[in-house]
Amino acid sequence: MEDIKEAVLAVLPSLPEEKVQMLLNNLASIGVESKSDLQFIKEEDLLANITPIQCRRLLSAWQTLAVDHSDIVLSTTTEDPPSSESENTTASSSNTSRMSVNLSFWHENFSVPWNRMPPGIATAISLEKRPSAKDRREMLRILVDEMRLTEPNPSKSQCQTIAKMIVKQHPKSFADVMRDGTVICSGYGSLLTQLKTRVEHVNRGNALSRRRKPKRVSDAPEDIARGPADQYGCVRWQPNCPPGETVVGLEGKKTEMKDLYHTEGPAGAERGYVIQLMKTTYYLQRKHINACPPPSVSELKSEWPYLFIPRELYSHFNLLTDINILGKMEQAMEEKGKLILRFFQHRPAGTSADEVGRILVKYSKEEKCDPCPCVILLLMAHFKEKSEGLILQTDVWSRDIAPPPVVQRYSSWLPIIRPEMNKPFG
Repeated sequence: MEDIKEAVLAVLPSLPEEKVQMLLNNLASIGVESKSDLQFIKEEDLLANITPIQCRRLLSAWQTLAVDHSDIVLSTTTEDPPSSESENTTASSSNTSRMSVNLSFWHENFSVPWNRMPPGIATAISLEKRPSAKDRREMLRILVDEMRLTEPNPSKSQCQTIAKMIVKQHPKSFADVMRDGTVICSGYGSLLTQLKTRVEHVNRGNALSRRRKPKRVSDAPEDIARGPADQYGCVRWQPNCPPGETVVGLEGKKTEMKDLYHTEGPAGAERGYVIQLMKTTYYLQRKHINACPPPSVSELKSEWPYLFIPRELYSHFNLLTDINILGKMEQAMEEKGKLILRFFQHRPAGTSADEVGRILVKYSKEEKCDPCPCVILLLMAHFKEKSEGLILQTDVWSRDIAPPPVVQRYSSWLPIIRPEMNKPFG
């Protein structure tokens, strides 16, 4: 069984010894006597001992070895016995094929070169402390250089596997934790982000290493085809003209919407007909926005008045990026808002502590205040940004006047986006 054990470890070198022994016993029980019998193994024969992915890797490697073995047998029966040079060539090609099988799973067996890391990393690991920012950056450079020896542009999932492995080995030094020891999300989010950022940096300008693949195109004819995602996250930056439409026809629909806006104003956006017209003319909107030189906001508002209605603004962003911005904002605020509030409530005094304290005091006085504006103001105060540049705060409305529902929700935290802050989208 030594040959069979070698065949298993050649594909799964990190498999624990006890699992290897259990697997060998299982193979012996079903009649495997030699290495040539491995080509007849099926996935259900191995599932009791290893995971399905490990099963498929073994089966793929063993099928490749079976093909190589058959080629060698065929050549020896029809030709003269191979010389030592040809034997070396055959062995080399066999090793090459075995390496090609394992290449797609290199990140699972990746070995971190700890011996090449700066001394500060080794000291931090031995003392179970966090390394300095300088040592961590140097570690990332060495780590990415080692990864790129196998894969020039590691994917995010491959970087995630390696980041997870590092944090699992040394959680005290690399895990994302708060002061009280609470693990933040997965615990390896910051390391994953730094790894992928470094990979993108070293591949900057290298078009051959980019990972840009066209996304799935919807079968529905009325949907606008999704294009390849670029580094800004846009999937429909400048789509083609919709099937069955012409530029002249789309210009006519744009004129029709402008006339309707002059007649009915923003209320016309509630019509389903206008919603469909805005979706149909998306190609023309992007062509106008992407023009060189780019148009001003006032020109865009004059040509596409309904584009500045909140509903159509969100719809345009959804078509541009495939992201429901309102849903994402609500989800982010639900998941991260309380964490941000707790951070500022317990953070030590600093240069912006007075402004942060004033916002927190005002927030605590409001019993049913929405935390969203409070979180935004806290972040702006922390980064020393002027809140007047983004939002306007109003006084509490008079008790004699019933405020609109939106004002009732936000009370004195009512944020109003300033018109002059509007910019072309994308």
